[in-house]
Amino acid sequence: MVSAGNDVIVSALSSQDIMSISVGGAISDTVSIDGSVSKLTVNTITQAYITGAEVIAGGSVIVSATGASEIDVLAGGLAYGDAAGIGVFRSSFNENGTGRGICQ
Repeated sequence: MVSAGNDVIVSALSSQDIMSISVGGAISDTVSIDGSVSKLTVNTITQAYITGAEVIAGGSVIVSATGASEIDVLAGGLAYGDAAGIGVFRSSFNENGTGRGICQ
């Protein structure tokens, strides 16, 4: 049992700082072709919970979960050829984040 004269706060915070870099290059005397692909998928679950406990509070009972991400995805390159240079670059990002505050 948890007993408090004021608020009971259970809080979870997750944070990520992610960088993905993809670079390519090609040089030739005739035709040069270059490409790069950068794909990043981030799956996060942040949980705060009270389970199997009796909580008595003189104020509020707060259960919260928060996730924060700072993500940079970069793709680039250089293609040079005396006749032609062709470059193709793609960058993609997918974030699946879940925050859960649970009282059981």
